Amino acid sequence: MARNPQNLSQKQLLTNRYNSARANLLLVVLFTLLNVVLLFVNADYYLLFSASIPFYLTLYAMLFCGKFPPEYYGDAYEEWAAGGFYPDTVLYAALVIVAVILAIYLLSFFLSKNGKSGWLVFALVLFIADTIGLFLMADLGNAILDLVFHAWVLGILISGISAASKLKKLPEEEEKKGFFEV
Repeated sequence: MARNPQNLSQKQLLTNRYNSARANLLLVVLFTLLNVVLLFVNADYYLLFSASIPFYLTLYAMLFCGKFPPEYYGDAYEEWAAGGFYPDTVLYAALVIVAVILAIYLLSFFLSKNGKSGWLVFALVLFIADTIGLFLMADLGNAILDLVFHAWVLGILISGISAASKLKKLPEEEEKKGFFEV
């Protein structure tokens, strides 16, 4: 049985798990946005605990549009430049897609307030797709930590959805107190 040092009620514990899942969803959005910004300033940093598809979509668009310094392309820079980089509209289109993905996650966060767990289920499905995208787009030898954090986020979202389901089954008199707030 899980420890409960604050002697919280079952409802409070489940509500905390649900709200934790929502908060982690918001962190994923923020860290993903930061990763995209870090790409644009050519920082050599990458934050874990973020969605992969928006990051790799931005990375590949920048790569194919020639937005990295010549050193990034190495000896192949002349070849890349001679073949012609894609126009900037490709990068802009990728950024629009990234913005839509992040907006959907953010919308799921806001609409999942007050126990509307269907939006967390929706976010979970999106993050499962993102995890599949990570498998397809990343060098898995270098993405082990990313996979661990994706599993962590998936576990937290599943825990939050499970908590919401259990909350709905609690007796009526306890349910009227309304703990669904962040």
